[in-house]
Amino acid sequence: MKRILLLYLGILLSWGAMAQVSSPLQSFNSAGGSTGTPHASTTIPTHFGSIGQPMVIPRLSPSNSAAGIMVVSNVMFATGTNVWPAITSLAPASGAIGASVTITGTNFSATAASNTVKFNGTVATVTASTATSLTTSVPTGATTGKITVEVGGLMATSATDFTVVAPGTPTITSFTPFNGPVGTSITITGTNFSATAVSNAVKFNGTVAVVTASTATSITTSVPAGATTGKITVDVGGLIGTSTTDFQVTVANTPTITSFTPTSGAIGTVVTITGTNFSATPANNTVQFNGTSATVTASTTTSITTTVPTGSTTGPVTVSVGGLTGTGLAFTIISCATPAKPVITASSLDTETPILTSSSNDGNKWFLNGSAISSATSKTYSVTSPGIYSVQVTVAGGCVSAMSDNFVIIITGDSGLSMTDVLRVYPNPVENKVVFETAEKGMKTIRLIDSTGRLIEQVQFGASSIEIDATQFQSGMYYFIVTMEKGTATGKLLKK
Repeated sequence: MKRILLLYLGILLSWGAMAQVSSPLQSFNSAGGSTGTPHASTTIPTHFGSIGQPMVIPRLSPSNSAAGIMVVSNVMFATGTNVWPAITSLAPASGAIGASVTITGTNFSATAASNTVKFNGTVATVTASTATSLTTSVPTGATTGKITVEVGGLMATSATDFTVVAPGTPTITSFTPFNGPVGTSITITGTNFSATAVSNAVKFNGTVAVVTASTATSITTSVPAGATTGKITVDVGGLIGTSTTDFQVTVANTPTITSFTPTSGAIGTVVTITGTNFSATPANNTVQFNGTSATVTASTTTSITTTVPTGSTTGPVTVSVGGLTGTGLAFTIISCATPAKPVITASSLDTETPILTSSSNDGNKWFLNGSAISSATSKTYSVTSPGIYSVQVTVAGGCVSAMSDNFVIIITGDSGLSMTDVLRVYPNPVENKVVFETAEKGMKTIRLIDSTGRLIEQVQFGASSIEIDATQFQSGMYYFIVTMEKGTATGKLLKK
């Protein structure tokens, strides 16, 4: 019989009593039991009861999702309040120690000190922040690698490496236009360029270009013959800076977008696009906002007037003329009111497959461990596996709600995998370092959750074992979820 734990976070605010509880945890079996001699007692919340013993807790109404512990048969549910951060871009993508870096994403904290930023594991100082942007600088000792942002114990990792370069290395922050045929004039903006034009060696995907003018922050050049789509590089005195995005080399007469104004707006906003090789006949220009076609009301060969179409979402603007397409930067849609943050409630608590219900009737998207669940877009979702569940709502126009509070489901009994066969966790209880060891192949993910339902650690490993530093954790009971190719193993971990 599976035993599912759901822990309501609010209970910790109203039940402050603590008790000394014996914790006989040494190894686990598939039935959720334990073996070994009891270890020293530790302080954990009284509402968890003795380890491995039935809980006797006042029954609360299933509709009460604000606070409390609810136990029906062997089912208990947990909520948390954290929302997963995400990193969408880094600007620039390389820099020397001390260089300023802007991290763009979602679900950051507007309080700078509440965001923990690391460059390949080295902590950086956040000097300014909003929910979607962080300003920091490359810390002393940083090396090339991923950037991470941790907010409230939840961590996001950049998709690409940040490259730490030597002092004085050129950096490319932008270039315009974003595409064009051979001979197109290009302006590159950045830092540490040479004011002497010939001292800057510019290449388009490896093909050398001629620099006609330069300052310390700007270079004027043109697309050289033989160039192909790829990165732009600037070499000054042997130090090389590389663009974060590709320059697209197009055939002659391909439209190019040099700018548009405004760069954000609501549905119906009038937008002027500036560039080259447009058609003077409005109907011959096909304009799209992130794939949604717009109506062109006026045009010349260098300017187009259009409006943001219904259904547009934030993304690049494109102009197509005669089958040739030019692409610009992203236009940001601010067309609709942000929908209310959804609330998850649970029902069918007397079964082994509880049903989670969103407070929103439409536009739901369910997530498990921060990843979208395929085809899970209904108002309700039937739980079939352990993990951290959440839901987000998207309304017409593309506006997205804040992520719901987390709903943590932990299976402490038979999860379909024999603990003794597939996973060893030792020592347990742990004081300094804990080892997770398995013979299972492929990538494994470990998630550690505290007694409030808060995710405090998430790591991936491909080897047969991994050692986690437990000195960073406070004393008490934790739950772990280990996801492997064959399934998921769960259990409890006691920190002395």
